[in-house]
Amino acid sequence: MSNLLSNNSGLVTATIKPKQQTYHLVTDETLSAIKEKSTVADLLMLVTSLLFGAFFSVIITVNASVGLPAEALKSLSIYRYVFFGFGILFLIMTIATVIMSNRIIKSVKSSENTLTAGAE
Repeated sequence: MSNLLSNNSGLVTATIKPKQQTYHLVTDETLSAIKEKSTVADLLMLVTSLLFGAFFSVIITVNASVGLPAEALKSLSIYRYVFFGFGILFLIMTIATVIMSNRIIKSVKSSENTLTAGAE
């Protein structure tokens, strides 16, 4: 086995290059804005998922139930539209908040306040 390794020792070569890291310098206001938008987006995403979960729950209830009174079906139909409407509204707000957060991050990345360091 050692004979095989010694005969092929020249086939594999590697060059190790030092890693270069770029640090983006941010102000306290920018960092606070990024954290705030991220937290708001997470909360909006939670509410959105709960609303769509309620929407699908109403649909399943209507389709799986047998012999529901007309009044209950009417109420569930109203709930279905309410959950769907607010789900769409919160989805739009979530997308807008994520886009605003990403714009702040892109503006930090595109700013010239960077520090580049090579890791050794």
